[in-house]
Parts: sequence; structure tokens; C-alpha cells
Amino acid sequence: FDLTIDTIVDVSCFGGNTGSANVTIIDRTITATNTDQAGPFSYTITDALGNPYSSGTTTNSGPFAVNGLAAGTYSITATLTNSPYCSVTKNFNINQPNAALAIAETHTAITCISGNNDGSISATASGGWLGGYEYQLELGATVVTPWSMVANFTGLTQGTYTVRVRDTKGCSVFVDVLLVNPSPIVFTATPSTTMLSCLGDTNASISVSLPTGGQGSNYLYTLTTSSSSPILVNGPQTSSIFNNLGAGTYSVTVTDGWGCSATSASIVINEPSELNASLGIGTNPSCLVSATVILTATGGTAPYSYSTSSSFATSTIMSGAIETIPVTPGTYRFYVRDANGCASFVTNDITIAPVPSLDLNVNVINAQINCYGDTSGAITAIASGGLGNYIYTLIDASGNPIPTATQNYPGEFTNLPAGDYTVRVNSLDCVFN
Repeated sequence: FDLTIDTIVDVSCFGGNTGSANVTIIDRTITATNTDQAGPFSYTITDALGNPYSSGTTTNSGPFAVNGLAAGTYSITATLTNSPYCSVTKNFNINQPNAALAIAETHTAITCISGNNDGSISATASGGWLGGYEYQLELGATVVTPWSMVANFTGLTQGTYTVRVRDTKGCSVFVDVLLVNPSPIVFTATPSTTMLSCLGDTNASISVSLPTGGQGSNYLYTLTTSSSSPILVNGPQTSSIFNNLGAGTYSVTVTDGWGCSATSASIVINEPSELNASLGIGTNPSCLVSATVILTATGGTAPYSYSTSSSFATSTIMSGAIETIPVTPGTYRFYVRDANGCASFVTNDITIAPVPSLDLNVNVINAQINCYGDTSGAITAIASGGLGNYIYTLIDASGNPIPTATQNYPGEFTNLPAGDYTVRVNSLDCVFN
């Protein structure tokens, strides 16, 4: 008798044990009355090194299947259970691919385009059985793209995808790919100050912290000045610092190479109001009281200081926004600056005139008594200078005012008897005898 080994099936995957073969006993002396004269037999299968692989018995000539074979060369020896107890040995091979089937992938991330549907996956297979590969894309239990020769998958939204590849004998491997939407760009924009020192200063800056989110790199920065008309846009730029900023309302927008963007809240940088100063007369000078001027400052940042020189070589700090300054006759102007040393402001000029000297002209032409005992004397006094508002008083030889002296008009004394008199004139607080 003889053995035939057919329907040999190689292993599907490298290193697997899915090989199989069908074995049939052939009786070379079959008669018409008995087509199975071989009868039952036993068999033993060994590998190329002679190690037993499997064994068994069969009640007839078969065919019977030998399954679970790994790649290699096998020998099968079959022995008739009955007389004449013949044996026969045959060899057969189970093949496998030269290398295990493997899959590699590359993918592009999802960006911030509308719909977030621009992710892609490209798969590459190697090893396995030759003859071409087929690929299938799955999202969970959903088949996105069924088996085909297509290895590039585009237009993908976020999710965990499974890419499978199979070779010509159905060996299949897979790789999982996670695609996610970009996280929002997060950053902090911080001004160097929210109040400039002086009106018109342009020395502020806005600094942006290292952003996170989006693409994770390739950030660009744009500054928008919404308080200007028209609105000004500065950038985009690679630097995260904006310098030389004046007062205004700003916002910073950060973008990346994926089209992601985020904009800060409004940043307001203020400036002091304009520093102004004015000078006025506080009190006019008199004979007993010195003159004063009043210096008033507004705007800027208190406390203020003033000086008679624009260089502020010497200066005085004002006690408030209004300062009363004693002065002598002359012309005055003051320079004022605020606590931040902003550019000084010069006041208007104020001229303080001196008090004219008080003088008195006494006319004694009529200071004559014609007859003894008469009261026909008269004295006329005319004041000049001083502060006006003249009040005339006639004083006797003892220095006492004469309340009975007749004064028809200011400074005109009549009906005077013979005697020594003094005329006094008062001009506010100025006095002349």
C-alpha cells in the first residue's frame, strides 16, 4: 500500500500553527469485493529533527486531516494494523512567509479648520505572504473603510481608529491610532503697567506667556489697538513682546500653524490727565501785609512741586493742589511738575506792584487868625500814594485827635482856633503824619 498527502495548507501567519494536510492510505491490490483492503492503521508524525509531533489510529484508509501544524518538514509513517503489517513513510512540507506580517502608520493631526475633519492616517505593511496587501479602517465597531488596496485615509475626525492589514492568505495584524482635536490655545498677556507715568508716554509693553494648546509650536502674536480709529493691527510677529505702547485699549491674538487662535481679554493702559497750572493773586500788598500769589495745579499725579526755574535746580513740594506763596513786588511765573517728574508746565505771569509811598500835602495858606480869639483858621490836606480810601484826622499838640474839628470835605479842616496841629492820613493800613 502507499500514502498520498494532499491539500497541504501552509500556515497563515509567520510562527503560527495553522498548517494542515490530508493523508490517504492507498491499497494497490484492491479487489472488486473489498475496496478497503488496507483496513485500519496507525500513524506517527515527526518533525525534521525526529521529534514526535502527533500519532493516532484510523479505522479506514481515510482521508484524514492532520491539523495544527507549524512551518517545517514532517514525516508520517503509517503501519497496517492487520496482516501483513506493512509500513510506509512519506515527507511533506508546511511553509510560512519569510517574515511576520507587520504594519506601520503615520498620521497627521487634526487642525482647527472648520469641522475638525482633516486628520489622516497612512499605513504601510511589510512581511507576510507576498502578493499584495489589503487595508481596513475601523472606528470602534464601525467600519469606516472596508478592505481594499487603499492605505491612505483622509478627512478623519477625532477618535481612536484601528487600521488592519491582511496578506494574500488572510493573516491580519492591526495598529491603533488616536486622533484628537487640538486643545484650546491658552496664554496670559500682561502689561508692564496699567498707568503711564506721564501724559503722552509710549514706554509701556505687553508680554505674552508661553502659550499651550493648539499645535504646540509655531505661535505668532498679533496686537490689536481697539481704542484707535481706525483700529490698528500690529503683527503677526514671532516675538511675544510688544513695546513702545502708549495709552489705549489692546488685545493680543495668538495663532499657530494649524489655524488655531485665541484672543486675550481687553488690556487697558491709562495715562494721567494733562498737567496744568495757573497763577493768581492771593492778597495784594499793603503797608503792613506782604503780597501772596496762589499756585493751582491740576492733572498729572500728585504731589506736585514747583520752581522758579525750568531746570528745577531748587524746588518746593506743594502741600496740595493749591499753594499760597508769599512774594515781594515783582513779576512771577512758576514751573510745575508732578510726582512722576513729568514735563514741567509753566504758569502765566503775575506782576505784584509795590505800594506807592503815602504822602500828604498840607495847604496852610488859610491857617491865619485875623483877630485874637477867633476860630477862623483852616487847614487843607491832600493825600497821595498809599492804598487810597484816605481818612484824615486832625491831631492837637499833645497827639490826641480833635473830635470837634470841623471837616467839611475829607482833608479840609475849618473853624480852627490858634494852635499847633498835626494832620494824619490813614490809607487802609498805611499811616502818614
